[in-house]
Amino acid sequence: MQQYNKILIFEIFGDYGHFKKPYTTTSPLTFSFPPKPSVAGIIGAIIGIEKNHVHSTLKDGEYEIGIKIVNPVSKTRIATNLIDTKKSFFRIEVRNQIRFEVLKNPCYKIYFRANSEKTLELMSSLHQNLSEHKSHYTVSLGLSQMLCNFKNPEIIDAVFISELKENIEMDTVIIRNENYELEYLYNHKSPSEYYIIKMPHVMNDERIVSKFSEFYFEPNTKKLKCLKAKNFWKAGTENVVLF
Repeated sequence: MQQYNKILIFEIFGDYGHFKKPYTTTSPLTFSFPPKPSVAGIIGAIIGIEKNHVHSTLKDGEYEIGIKIVNPVSKTRIATNLIDTKKSFFRIEVRNQIRFEVLKNPCYKIYFRANSEKTLELMSSLHQNLSEHKSHYTVSLGLSQMLCNFKNPEIIDAVFISELKENIEMDTVIIRNENYELEYLYNHKSPSEYYIIKMPHVMNDERIVSKFSEFYFEPNTKKLKCLKAKNFWKAGTENVVLF
């Protein structure tokens, strides 16, 4: 249907961000861009979905997102005091200082497409709040103290490209599957820096990950060159992979 060809585009940014890699503990490391469950949490905060109901409201398969890295990925480490508040919030007896790896000046372009009537309504609410620059809950980039801002919302008509295209560039990160054959696999002299990262893809309200996926990305904001690609979206002048 025509309404499902519409994609809501907006940018999220902040001074710092941290999207924790689940296998790091004592020295938490961050992903270079937010996983899909984190983007769902940001969307939920903007439109007012309670934290414990985000993933049951935004169900995988009923919506798709795409992510474009706008600012080059830059990481630093910040010493953070973690306090034990189980016994008393007002009397701090245990304090541990841990060095967090954080993203510096992160900025991402988010693409949101609805696959159902319910998520189409949520997309409308999201667009309204983004346009009025307001959110229901405080929005953060991973950690509560790393506040998130947003800008440039727009809804555009996109075209789905199902046929195989050769020598084409993608503007977003790419989920790793048989639809995309990247140049770097055959050209190791490419000036671009292509990385593969395994990230949470589907999560439930208990924050249990039921699906991981691998993604290609280029941290310096260069486009990803594909020898062959299909099943992507043409959104204005951009080639977008949704997942």
